[in-house]
Amino acid sequence: MIRKNTPPPTRTAKTEAAYLKRAEQLRLQAFKETWQSAQNAAPDPSQFQLSEVIAWYCGQDERWSKSTIRQYQAALRFAVERAVETYHLSISDMAGALAKLDGPPKAIKARSAWSKPRTSARKRQSVLLPELEAVIDFLENGMEIDRIAGLYLQCNVRIALRPVEWQSATLDGALLSVECAKFTNCRGIDSIRGLDLHAILVERPDFLDSVERLVLALHKALEDAGSWATVWSRLASRIARACRLLSISRMALYTPRHVGLATAKQTMSPVEVAALAGHASDRTAQWHYAHSRTGFSSSIAVAVPHPALLNLVRQPLRTERQSDGHLVRQSRSLRFEEELIDVGIPHGDSAWEAEEEADLDTPDCRPRFS
Repeated sequence: MIRKNTPPPTRTAKTEAAYLKRAEQLRLQAFKETWQSAQNAAPDPSQFQLSEVIAWYCGQDERWSKSTIRQYQAALRFAVERAVETYHLSISDMAGALAKLDGPPKAIKARSAWSKPRTSARKRQSVLLPELEAVIDFLENGMEIDRIAGLYLQCNVRIALRPVEWQSATLDGALLSVECAKFTNCRGIDSIRGLDLHAILVERPDFLDSVERLVLALHKALEDAGSWATVWSRLASRIARACRLLSISRMALYTPRHVGLATAKQTMSPVEVAALAGHASDRTAQWHYAHSRTGFSSSIAVAVPHPALLNLVRQPLRTERQSDGHLVRQSRSLRFEEELIDVGIPHGDSAWEAEEEADLDTPDCRPRFS
């Protein structure tokens, strides 16, 4: 069954806990800054009201970036909702608090081209093939955790998963299924996505064995480390060490994902790249990931997204200049429409018809990729 990309639950229990923790941090910060210059004695921090925190937050113009403001606003909104549920705030007070949050503080001005990039922007997004091979060879001759790191680089440069997605990876023949990260906040394409590895097997017949060994090794490392955060921290540390000893610019855990998507851009349409990456929109990979010129040769095979995923990718309207000079807003290129027809994937109204005809009792999980 082909499902539409319907909005999933937007908050998990883990997200709610993170929101409450962030709201508490904001309350303590607001209390500290509000009373640090006061002449009279400061009250107990626990008595600092949520309404006072919101008033302080809304007055912090040009202090945070847009993304930080969105995070803080979401945390405070949830704190208001929870306060109502626990009878610490009335419905009328909630309406007033939410109205104030609708007018968030102004974000800081965009960074200039000469300013220092932030942490995520400093991570390496491209690597030369000889450099990657040198790092993998170095890691393969090290300890067990080094060999896992080398295997991760070797596999993920062709599959382009987020590191966290390897935690749920399962193989069914040449089909790799993973739980798609960021699906709970509507940025992921689906709860599960399937990737076809047949194209890689033509070039690397032993690739499935490498993937199986990596999955087993990661779960064994989890038993030793106690948490996935520790596993990924150790792998990142070993990769960084190898790069330093080889005098190569440091690679991050996300570097092979960037390279894999950049390689895919050389032969795939934006919709296919989005499906491979697990993005809900075909714009994300085009704007926030490495360009095709930084990928490996197009002759190097990468994973191919399952065809059922293509129709789940959102395609925002984009402006294109026609041959007569006029600008036209359209949802997708004619070339991609033709591709959908050729491979028999429902599109437009036919997608809804196909969904209505499908067996509604079919489990909405991995079996739809079989």
